Amino acid sequence: MTTAFLNAAVGQLYGEFPPEEIRKKMLAPVDAEAWHLARLKMVNDRAKQYFSNKDAYNRIIEMEMGSGKDEHL
Repeated sequence: MTTAFLNAAVGQLYGEFPPEEIRKKMLAPVDAEAWHLARLKMVNDRAKQYFSNKDAYNRIIEMEMGSGKDEHL
């Protein structure tokens, strides 16, 4: 269970539905090991943070990565 898979399969749900609805409908993992649950919790927590203020997070990412223009010219 990779974080890439969890981000696509679970994390993106937070962009479409409120956390309360996801929590009500998400089934508990079956036969999960402790590290699976820890990784799932991490993805859930990060997705909630990101989608709670997506525009602000995107602005920070853009500032850190630059505007895409060559700033050295």
